[in-house]
Amino acid sequence: MKKNLLMMIAVLAMVFASCNNDEQNENIPAGKPAQLSVKLAGVVKAPSSRAIEAPGKTAAGTIQLMPAGSGLTGQIYVINSTGVVTYHEALNVSQALVDNGPGQILTRDVPSDSRVYIIGNIPAGNTSLSTEVVDGTTTLAQIQAKSDLLTTLIPQTVGGSQLQSYQTVVLANSDGAAKQITLNGNPLDNDRTTVEATVSIELNPLVSRIELGKVTGDKNILGFKVAGVYVDDWYPSFTYGGSFAGTMFSQGQNTLESADATYKANALGNAGEWAAVSVDPTDLETNPFIATPGAGNVWAYNVAAGSLSRPIVLLKDVSYPADTDGNGTIEDGETYTETRTLYLTVTSYNGIENNVFKRGAIYSIGGLANGIVFGPTNTGLTPNPANVSLQVSVTIKEWEIVYPDANL
Repeated sequence: MKKNLLMMIAVLAMVFASCNNDEQNENIPAGKPAQLSVKLAGVVKAPSSRAIEAPGKTAAGTIQLMPAGSGLTGQIYVINSTGVVTYHEALNVSQALVDNGPGQILTRDVPSDSRVYIIGNIPAGNTSLSTEVVDGTTTLAQIQAKSDLLTTLIPQTVGGSQLQSYQTVVLANSDGAAKQITLNGNPLDNDRTTVEATVSIELNPLVSRIELGKVTGDKNILGFKVAGVYVDDWYPSFTYGGSFAGTMFSQGQNTLESADATYKANALGNAGEWAAVSVDPTDLETNPFIATPGAGNVWAYNVAAGSLSRPIVLLKDVSYPADTDGNGTIEDGETYTETRTLYLTVTSYNGIENNVFKRGAIYSIGGLANGIVFGPTNTGLTPNPANVSLQVSVTIKEWEIVYPDANL
């Protein structure tokens, strides 16, 4: 693999050509029939859209291409020079991942000037990428415009073990284009009418992922609870071209207590109660109050690429210094416990290319050190308060976990 979590697919093509017995290494004219054998290299064969779980990993073999019986499927598409599908066939992961074998040999010959596009880990129940594709009529653009709900990207249970959804998300050619077969003209198995050809394809996930590991109060926060972590400005579906579909849900300033049930009906998030803890409340400069979803866990959400979803954190029982006697000065011991619902809203990001999430990237909001850090002036009585801003910066790395630093 060129990079962590990028998977290389080696496609071996055996091409039949008309040539004389004494001809060697002759180029194959375009359009001749080819018998195509598909092999996968650098991919792991296996033994969620939102969850509280361990942070996403970027080690080789984290992304897994699921075999038959897992509930996920795959498709191989053969594309001509005009972008039309000339042939398609189900991806057989077990055959394609055999080290010492022919790989998956397509059951029909294809033109030698073909391109190859592969989609893996297609969510269970999706038949539109196979039964609705008509060879000679359907285009690659039409395939890439098809969509699925993000809720289909649920954890998969294989062999009694539940795999996290980011490990088994849907995959496709990383650049969004079908890769052309390269013919080298070398005879194969001493048969001078059959030559060898190869093509390498990088696959990566079609969606993005955001994670939040911690919510941290600054030195002025004397205690709080996280009652929920939600996502705002999110699309319900992703496309097989690596974009978004459907109508974006924006929370606006609607609250959980609003008579309008929009928030509850469309909330993408986790509700609960996670109390913030300080190892030394007498020294909040060094030991601030921190809330986490459990040791080693994060709040995690799959979101559509091409969008810019933002976290909303619901806070309760927030304590901070206040001028409770009204004399204009905060004296030692003066505190105020907010019993109403308060919200932290990430209003913007710094450093995101083109100001949208890219497919195949994991965004760790606020990083692992302190997560999102907030003070009294960063909270609001509603989500997206007009006079409150909370901005986080991100550093983008190709297909790695991204650790943004929080700037208030």
